[in-house]
Amino acid sequence: MLLPAAGALILIISSGCESQRNYRYSRQAYHLMTGDDTARRHNQMLLFTAAEEGYQDTIDLMIRIGSDLNTRDSDGRTALMVAVENNRSSIVRSLLEHGVDAAITDNSGKTALDYSKSFHISNMIREHLAEKAKP
Repeated sequence: MLLPAAGALILIISSGCESQRNYRYSRQAYHLMTGDDTARRHNQMLLFTAAEEGYQDTIDLMIRIGSDLNTRDSDGRTALMVAVENNRSSIVRSLLEHGVDAAITDNSGKTALDYSKSFHISNMIREHLAEKAKP
């Protein structure tokens, strides 16, 4: 569920972003309220940037406003896959705890678990991914 625009603005202001860059990305989440194609592209860019860079507060904000956490890029990758690629363990945990589908495959047929085998990610995260990817 998306919050009304006024509620989203209050949420953004109170989201507690420590760095100016994180604040900028979190502020962009305000534009997700419009629901148009541009907003969806911004949602994807914001989610993937936060997953890649490890911006936990931005991920938390996107979870709170009801963003589609399973959105995919042109290669079929999800934010979960991007977080795994960049060894962002806390982001991986947050996404999995909030219902991200770990069984989604990219355009080449790889899951987030497959990505974890290619990158140096902790065994604990790999085990968590394996558990979540079970049908």
